[in-house]
Amino acid sequence: MKLSTRSLGSVLLVLVSAVTLLPCSARADMINFDDKGFVNFDDVTTQYSALGVIFEGFEDGSPVALEVVDDTVFVDNTPPSPPMSLSNFYNDSPGLRADVMAINFLDPASNIEFDYNPAGYLGSSTVFNLYNSSDVLVDSFTVPTATDKSYHHVVAGGTDIGR
Repeated sequence: MKLSTRSLGSVLLVLVSAVTLLPCSARADMINFDDKGFVNFDDVTTQYSALGVIFEGFEDGSPVALEVVDDTVFVDNTPPSPPMSLSNFYNDSPGLRADVMAINFLDPASNIEFDYNPAGYLGSSTVFNLYNSSDVLVDSFTVPTATDKSYHHVVAGGTDIGR
């Protein structure tokens, strides 16, 4: 799943508190970013590859490593499963934010769910693009109206999700 975090030329702070995925094998896995001993601005890339998930960020088309943060970085970051949440920060800076956050699945997954806080430029929207395991765009949807402190429960249903 690809999250595009640009809207109307503004930069957004993006926070994902937990990702639940159901691989095609029908076993549910959950990633909550609190089980690896992360501290603020730690990179999140392949730490969850044992669960079949790789995280990537892109800024102006170039790869960057996404980072986790807690509410000491921004007080409006109040994740449902504290303290950590995945952000679109990179290079240890809340001022540097990736345009795209990609969640890649090593095996086809289905019924992806996560809590998402599109904080930053209030009133902006985030586009989610869903690709199958053949890298074909199968769905695109928008989570509108960024508001501080609000997490939206996002559900990307379907099967054969590759990213």
